[in-house]
Amino acid sequence: MIITKEEYMNNPCRTLAIPYHKYITMPENRNVKVVHDLEYKEEVDTLSNHQRFFRLIHSMDNIPNIKLKGFSFDNVNIQKDIDTVVKIINDSYINIKVSKEKILDLTKTKVFLNDLWIFVKDDKSNEYVGLGIADFDSNCNEVILEWIQVIPSYRNRGLGKSLIVKLLKNTKNKALFATVSGDYDNITNPERLYRKCGFTGNDLWHVLFEK
Repeated sequence: MIITKEEYMNNPCRTLAIPYHKYITMPENRNVKVVHDLEYKEEVDTLSNHQRFFRLIHSMDNIPNIKLKGFSFDNVNIQKDIDTVVKIINDSYINIKVSKEKILDLTKTKVFLNDLWIFVKDDKSNEYVGLGIADFDSNCNEVILEWIQVIPSYRNRGLGKSLIVKLLKNTKNKALFATVSGDYDNITNPERLYRKCGFTGNDLWHVLFEK
């Protein structure tokens, strides 16, 4: 069954596990089964490796105000700052490592918008300590949050929330809605952070990988 843009926009997070622009461009992977929680049956899990992902939506209304003290935002200069982008991402995760080539590939898509690549900078040290990356799909007028990172030594200072709010405000006059997904079982509980920024919803997706 083919999902139309209209069907997707009527209820994005319930209709698809991924943004619409990925749905219409990504090849089908027959080794992966994606099931919404409402259709999920536990016996399927005995046949597959299993991951759970939340998917949330923001109406672009009531975006909170954030005041940074001692920190500021800078737009990413893709050519000049690419090594810094890669370092922040890799320093922020234990089990995820990205290459320069992978990050540069993100800038070659139709949903790339440079206004949605943002650093947060420590004004005292003049170092970049956090990064936010989002896509903008002009076909659906949708903002998709992809990467939100703050290096470990700067966490719990509200910088992650400030990056999310900044990305939303940068597209408030363009976007009808914003979406985000993440690991439901991550011990850092990223879902809680997005909800603090006004994201809502209860859609949970199960991704089953053939063993």
